Amino acid sequence: MKKFWEDVYLTAAPETDQINPTRDNQPEPSNLEQFLHPPGFFSQHQTSAARDEYQEYIKAPPVPCDNPLEWWGARRTEFPILSQMALDVLSIPLMSAECERVFSAAKILVSDRRSSLSEQVIEASMVLRYWLKAAGII
Repeated sequence: MKKFWEDVYLTAAPETDQINPTRDNQPEPSNLEQFLHPPGFFSQHQTSAARDEYQEYIKAPPVPCDNPLEWWGARRTEFPILSQMALDVLSIPLMSAECERVFSAAKILVSDRRSSLSEQVIEASMVLRYWLKAAGII
C-alpha cells in the first residue's frame, strides 16, 4: 500500500501554479473549467501531500472500526488525500460481473457428459466464445 500511495496519490497533487495560473484581465472561466479546476482545491491537496498523510496515519495508534467507509468518510478533513485513496480502494467490488459470467458459461460447457474435457480444451472454448461475442458473431 505504501508504494501505491507514493506512486499514485502522494505525487498526484498537481502544482497550484500550473492548474490555476493568475487570471488577471482574463474572461470568467467556463462551467467546465470551474468543475475541472475548482478554486483553492489543488492548493489544499498540495499542502496535505507535503505533510505525507500516510506516514501520519501509520504512526497513529490503531483504532477499532466496524465500518471502514464511514471511518474514512469522517476523516476527510484530517486525511484528505489518504481518505480518497482508502475510499477508492474500498469501493472496488469484490468480484466483477464479467468474472461471474465466465464461470457460469464454463459451468454450462462442462456438463456431466463433458466432464472429461481437458483444461486446455475448456480454456480454448471459453476464449473462442469470448472472441465471437466481442466480434458480434454470437
